[in-house]
Amino acid sequence: MRTLIRNFLWYCATSNKEILEKCPTEHSKHALIGTLVLLTAVFAFISGSFAMRYMYETDPNGAIWAIGFGILWAILIFSLDRLLISTIRKDTGMPGKKYSKNKQGALVILRIALAVVISVVITKPLELWLYEDQINAQIVDNVRTKNDRDSDNLNSDLGISTLKDLKSSTKDQLNLLMDHLDNADLDTTYVQLNTAYQKAYTGYEQYKKDKEAEIKRQQKEIRDIESMQNHEYTQAVEYYDGLTGEYKYGIQLKPEAYDRVQRLKKAMENSRYQIAAKREDYKKKEKASEQYLSALRDSLNTQITFTKTDNEKATNRLSSNLRQKEAVMDSLKRINNAADRGIFGRIDILHQYNQSSMTRRAAGWFLFLIFLIIETAPIIAKMVSKVGPYDYALAALEYKKEQLEAQRKQLIDLTLLAQAEVAKKALEVWKEEQIQMVEDDPYSFVKEIKKRRRIL
Repeated sequence: MRTLIRNFLWYCATSNKEILEKCPTEHSKHALIGTLVLLTAVFAFISGSFAMRYMYETDPNGAIWAIGFGILWAILIFSLDRLLISTIRKDTGMPGKKYSKNKQGALVILRIALAVVISVVITKPLELWLYEDQINAQIVDNVRTKNDRDSDNLNSDLGISTLKDLKSSTKDQLNLLMDHLDNADLDTTYVQLNTAYQKAYTGYEQYKKDKEAEIKRQQKEIRDIESMQNHEYTQAVEYYDGLTGEYKYGIQLKPEAYDRVQRLKKAMENSRYQIAAKREDYKKKEKASEQYLSALRDSLNTQITFTKTDNEKATNRLSSNLRQKEAVMDSLKRINNAADRGIFGRIDILHQYNQSSMTRRAAGWFLFLIFLIIETAPIIAKMVSKVGPYDYALAALEYKKEQLEAQRKQLIDLTLLAQAEVAKKALEVWKEEQIQMVEDDPYSFVKEIKKRRRIL
């Protein structure tokens, strides 16, 4: 088991097992380098899993996707680290194995730059995990703020506030009109008209009563005068009775009695006319008050009808706009929620959260430096380590393989050159034979050529 672990760590360090087994003093160094590479892969798995978990937070199979991506991400980082380690070679002084310091420096800068990038992509998801509670709280606030802003914008675009005010105002107006209709008889103008009518009617009744009493007195006076009961208007006169032929004394009306009767009758007629005029006056006032009340109620009913129509239109339009707003808000809420709960939204919130405090900003940098050290540790360890037996053996093996490859290429070149010379000699012999055949029997040669063409 111990040997398997050791061999795996050597594999992580891209070390040659056959060579390394012959160099016991190098075992621990290469196992340590492999351990650092393996740790980087482990942290990459954790980081990738957390990052993908945020992307598939609402998916029931999100955990499976997160673990799967974490494994792929760990394999990628593991392979990149092994690639970086494998490209580092120590200068052993072997012929043909001299490395330029400038070239080595450029390669080191590129390797460290790549290590920095890897450290960043590993660190950020872990920071998100460490500040998850604070980020979730900020997400709730951000989503609420965005939803409120979107709701206000939709209210403005759809005129919901205006429609609500219109609905409320028409409802208030409708209630006011209904109340006015129920209490139409308390309308100021109607009260004034009705009061005038009541006053006129009361005056008419009293006037009629007085005038009728006066007319009765006048009628009685006329009857008294005409029946000669009123002695003020009678006189004794002497007259000749043709039947008896004698002068007699009798009672007759005075001339002014007739004038008095006429004046009384005229006064009675005038009183009746005045009674009729008073009656006509109060009837007009009664009709005016009734017409005003009827017109007022008709006007109120008409206004109530129009106000009800306006209220229904405002209510229906408000309901339609509210349904439209609700449908749009459902989409916007999902978008806002997804935007902030996604990996990039969380990174923005994390950046804002870290910038708000020097302590949190310093903690983020320390975490980044820790992973940068872990990521660059294998490269630095391999670069600063002294040249050991393994480096010499590996350089010798590579030099030997390069020499063998050079010899193989040289042998192939010689073989190809020899084959070319043989082919050239054979072509010259064939050429001489063909020329001889043409000279000996040109007709047979032509027939042979035509026969070959037909076959082809």
